[in-house]
Amino acid sequence: MNSILVVGIVIAAIVVLVLLAFIAKFFSLWLQALFSKAGVSIFQLIGMRLRKVPPQTIVEARILSCKAGIPVDTNLLEARAREQARQDPQKALLKGLNIY
Repeated sequence: MNSILVVGIVIAAIVVLVLLAFIAKFFSLWLQALFSKAGVSIFQLIGMRLRKVPPQTIVEARILSCKAGIPVDTNLLEARAREQARQDPQKALLKGLNIY
């Protein structure tokens, strides 16, 4: 009985460590967005990664637009990033939205 408990705890610890490592990748970006009042959640960052959209580009473009007083929806930035993947991503995002 004790060996089953130990194996369960080890498996749970491994799962928790993998989840923490996955979330830790996005922590600095989330913190940057939080302090810049750009309003990007950690779950949105994880979703961007799963959709193969560069989260750093989106966060930086969102911060730029919020600082300019024109908050653009994160989904719109993601769509624009997918369209303009071959160009300079940040400037392409803002040029396409007539912000830059």
